[in-house]
Amino acid sequence: MFKNDLFKLENLQITDDKGDATAVISLNALHKIFEGHFPGSPVLPGVCMVQIIKEILGEIFESKLMLYKINTIKYQNPVNPFESNTLTLKFSIRREESFISVSVQVSDESMNFCSLKGEFRKEDNQY
Repeated sequence: MFKNDLFKLENLQITDDKGDATAVISLNALHKIFEGHFPGSPVLPGVCMVQIIKEILGEIFESKLMLYKINTIKYQNPVNPFESNTLTLKFSIRREESFISVSVQVSDESMNFCSLKGEFRKEDNQY
C-alpha cells in the first residue's frame, strides 16, 4: 500500500529463524499525505507508521498480514520527513500457534519515534 510510494525499503536484514529483523527505510517527503498532515509542518501520521510496520513484517514473512491486536503503542517524537528522512525499524518477533507477536522500535540516528507491541495474523488466518 505505502511501499515504493510513501516509503522505500532500503535494507532488510532478517535472522535465519525470523526472530529478529532490522529494516531501513527512506520516506518520500514530497508524498501528498504530508500536505494535509500538517501544512507547513509535515508529520508522519501514526496510523501510517503502523501500516509501514505491517508492510515490512509482511516482507519478512512473505505473506499478507493483518493487525490483530496492539498491546501497547507509544509515539515518543513526531517524524518530520524533511528532518528525519531515514528510519530504522528493529523487530523482535515470536511466532505463536495462530499469530505473530511483535515488538518494534522505530528510530533514526538520534531519537526514538515509536514503539509498538502487538499481534499480527496471516490474512487467511493460517499459521
